[in-house]
Amino acid sequence: MKLTNLLTPEQWEALYSCRDLESLMSKLRSTRYAEWVTDVSVEHFGEVVDTRVVEYSVTEIKRIAQLLPRIPSDIVWLMTDEYDIEHIKRGLRAWKHKVMFTLPTPHSVSGRYDIDWDIFNTTTSTLNDIIAMLAQTPFAGALKTADEVYRKTAAVFYLETALERDYFKRLWDAVSLLKGSDYKSVARLFGLQIDFFNIKNLIRCKLYFDVPADYLPYIFYPHSASFSMQNLEKAYETTKTGDLLNTLGSSPLAGMFKILRDTDLQGSAELMEHVLYANIYREVRLVLRGYPFTLAVPLAYCMLNRWEMAHLQALTWSIALGLPDKTSEIAGANPLAQKGKK
Repeated sequence: MKLTNLLTPEQWEALYSCRDLESLMSKLRSTRYAEWVTDVSVEHFGEVVDTRVVEYSVTEIKRIAQLLPRIPSDIVWLMTDEYDIEHIKRGLRAWKHKVMFTLPTPHSVSGRYDIDWDIFNTTTSTLNDIIAMLAQTPFAGALKTADEVYRKTAAVFYLETALERDYFKRLWDAVSLLKGSDYKSVARLFGLQIDFFNIKNLIRCKLYFDVPADYLPYIFYPHSASFSMQNLEKAYETTKTGDLLNTLGSSPLAGMFKILRDTDLQGSAELMEHVLYANIYREVRLVLRGYPFTLAVPLAYCMLNRWEMAHLQALTWSIALGLPDKTSEIAGANPLAQKGKK
């Protein structure tokens, strides 16, 4: 699988130099995203990007499924569930804080389920109402698993992790049906993605939540490629970043040791996430170069494709919202933009 379709570090450098949407749109005209700026006004560009990200991701997944029919359809379609989950998470936050929920466009959801998105704008809606509305989807069962802990804590965070945990469980059930090198490589690929979610949740909880020990199964997901549940739970109990890294003691975090040994978690959480992201990105690229060819190769390309568009989306909105100072931070978090990444 060739990576020539992805933006080069030089193209990213040009995009990150933009300070207004006009210049960003102009630079995109010479990239594979030229269609995104054709006959589009500056005022609507952000919304167009949001829609296109989903359209392109889903289209790419479907295209690869057609080219490689031996990819189980369950895996292909499950990957589109991520978009529904992101909108439901966004809806739950709006519902909880009683703020307006912007309805997703038809092209920004998987289209697999009949979801009444207006329920998140109904101030009298209860969690049970939301679960009932989602009854014909797998998301209802996921939210039910976190119903009790939500009622005890009133933290939407647990509802969000329930959706993600259920998604990865369903995905893993489909992956487990694969055989031989296909299973080994695809399991590794999605295990790396679970690594990323587990470390993000670990950082979020250490910074913002006082999670009791018996609630840890709600925030960590099984089938991690690099971290056992025992190590994750022990790492949560540590107080220093160096101790945390030693406890995890896994290769994706090895590059952080020298950088973070003597710093506190608050000051290094963002850097930890960036380094972890870069390491997982490196692992995904290794999958793309793997031999023999396995199903992990096209799925890894889908993952990189999605990450690229997510970074472009973040850049677009940082400019649209008048936050140019965020550009260097966003660029630093984008391993695809780093020169020398082969």
